[in-house]
This record gives sequence, C-alpha cells and structure tokens, in this order.
Amino acid sequence: MQALILTGLDASVIVCDNMWQCACCGQTALLDQVQNFMICPKCGSILATKETPMKHQYLKEVCSANDYELVIDACAGSGVVQFSNGQLKEGSPLILEKMMKDKGRCICIDVNPKTHKLLKRFCKHAEVLHGDCNKILPRLIDGKCPALIYIDPFGYGVPVIDQKMVLKMARTPNTDLLIHFSWRISREMGFARKYLTSDDSTLKKRARGYAKSLNIWWGSIEWVKWGSMRKKDYAEKYASPLRENNTVEITAFGGRGVSFYLIFATKFQTPEYGIQKWMNK
Repeated sequence: MQALILTGLDASVIVCDNMWQCACCGQTALLDQVQNFMICPKCGSILATKETPMKHQYLKEVCSANDYELVIDACAGSGVVQFSNGQLKEGSPLILEKMMKDKGRCICIDVNPKTHKLLKRFCKHAEVLHGDCNKILPRLIDGKCPALIYIDPFGYGVPVIDQKMVLKMARTPNTDLLIHFSWRISREMGFARKYLTSDDSTLKKRARGYAKSLNIWWGSIEWVKWGSMRKKDYAEKYASPLRENNTVEITAFGGRGVSFYLIFATKFQTPEYGIQKWMNK
C-alpha cells in the first residue's frame, strides 16, 4: 500500500491496488468505476486525465495573451482536480481566479450541488454560482467588456451545452470562447447512428439517450446524416458557425490518439489584445 500526502490543500489520498480514495471526502471506490464518470459520487470532486495539465496550460496562455476584464468558467467543477495516482492540483477555477486577481472579475459556474459546494470551499476570490450555464451565461454577458467564456464539460455536459447558447455568445461583441470538444462525442455519434433502429431494446434505449444529448450539442438532428468522419472533422464541423463572427483556432491534445480538441474563437484581431501573439505560435 502506498500513501501519498498532499500538502497545501488539506487533503490526503491512499491508493491501494485498484482502490481509490477521494482526497476531499475520503470516499473509497474501485478506480475503474470512478474513472468512468470522472467525479466522486459522495462529494462531487472532479477527476483529471493525463491531458488535463495541457488543457490548463493552453487556458493560461490564452488568458495571458489577452486583456480580459471578465472570465467565466462555465463548467467549473470542484475547484481542484484529482489524478489517479493521488495527486490533487488546482483546477481551472483556481487558475483563473489567480490570473484575474487585480485585473477583473472571475465567475465560476457549476450545476452539481455537491460539486458547487466544494467549489465554494476552494475558491477564495471568484464569484461562485450554482445552476445551468446555458441559462446563466446570457444573463452575465453583455458585450461591453473583453470577456472569455471557458466551456469545459465532461463529454457534452450535464445538462448538455446548448449550441444555440454558444452561437449567441459567439455573436456577442468583445466575447471570446474556449470550448472543449471531447472524443466521446464522435464515439457516441457512431453508437447512436448504429443502434437507433436496433432490435435490441437495451442498445436502442442507450442510443436514444445519446441522440437526445447530441441534438442539443449540435443544435439539430442533422448529425445523423453526416456519416463517419475523423474526430478532427467533427471538431471543424462544430467550429464552422463560430467563424462567422470570430477568428478560430482548433488545437488537438492527446498525441496520436487525440483525446480532445480545444476550440478558441476570438473577436480580438489586433496586437494590443495579444491575439496575434497566441495565434502565430
């Protein structure tokens, strides 16, 4: 048995064989089971993947390169993230509130009551809101100041990130979007197309569940007609309507297997806002 003591965040983790113990509440579970949902079932703390540090580094770069007065973490999570080896590190809310200190507002949103409670515990300066970001974001963004909305759901989110809301934000002046596009989306599109008409009731029910979420993520049922494409092509498809009002960059993460894409859509195209610094790297 190996004990890992985590300093600075008042937590400890014990990992023994394939058992996992939450660093925030002490809940134990099979590691494989917890990783399927990426969240502690008892307290709502969020698990990280090996690509999480790369995603956070990209987020830091975007914030450093642009003079935002408002940043919103729309799917904030618990404030800290847990790795399968027991490490507990700052999540995007803590990263963003540090970067915005003395510069502007940082707002963090999460819909899960348990996760929101942890978020309030760990965030010291950010404004922490509980609820559905699809409904909250349009009330927060008015286009009057340079703003970044970070949309980082697990899969397509629970509730699903509504493309209608995303497109509204994409049309709003002075507002940038950084969106996580997961490999799970393309995988579940294929599953849904294959089994929507299956004779197996279990597979059909699962496919219908995926389809309901996919209709919201894509904004319509058109995805059923697209057929099989590369994951990058699906990410390009999602980003296409954003290009009408934004400069868009799509970056792949996860090596040859590609676990996810980050879609950065920005209104700022002049050097004083730093976007050329980032886009020309």
